[in-house]
Amino acid sequence: MKNILEEIYDKIKISDTGFTLHYPMLYSIILGMESKNVFEFGTGFSTHCILHALEKTDGRLTSCDVTHKDMNSNVTDFTKNSNRWKFYHANSNLLLDNIDHEQYDVILHDGSHIGDEVLVDLEKIYPYLKQDGILITHDTMHYNLGEDMMRAVMKFAKNKELEMCTLPYGYGLTFFRNIKNKDDRVQLTWKKIQV
Repeated sequence: MKNILEEIYDKIKISDTGFTLHYPMLYSIILGMESKNVFEFGTGFSTHCILHALEKTDGRLTSCDVTHKDMNSNVTDFTKNSNRWKFYHANSNLLLDNIDHEQYDVILHDGSHIGDEVLVDLEKIYPYLKQDGILITHDTMHYNLGEDMMRAVMKFAKNKELEMCTLPYGYGLTFFRNIKNKDDRVQLTWKKIQV
């Protein structure tokens, strides 16, 4: 049985486009942030990576997707069988107001790629991002979708206390670090996590 890093490497050997090059970093971010609570827009192999990291941090993942998990070939059996995963089959713009949220250490947005919908998602989920929490949005430099995606993230970031950085490869990955939310901070112990 392969470990998660071998599985990620196998994915990169097959294809080095899109989110594939970001899988190692995603795994590392969830692990490094000692994440206890993660939210994900969209599902796929990213869900698999997040859940493997959460096995080490004893965390939980909530995902939302318009494609049912059983109809998505990128949702692995490991993911479907994880007791750390709560899946909502719904449109995120409609769902977010109708579920109970905790504060999230990390949020990944790789769901809708329609700028107006992305903006609604980001605005609705932002109040639940801990201080020093990281919000990640994919495809902000995509050759076809990037302009609309970047417009949405820039509009979202306006007048908010955030730090922002965009990686230009893998169709663009934009990071926000929340520097507000003084009442609920990411808690890092700086302990070595058992591997």
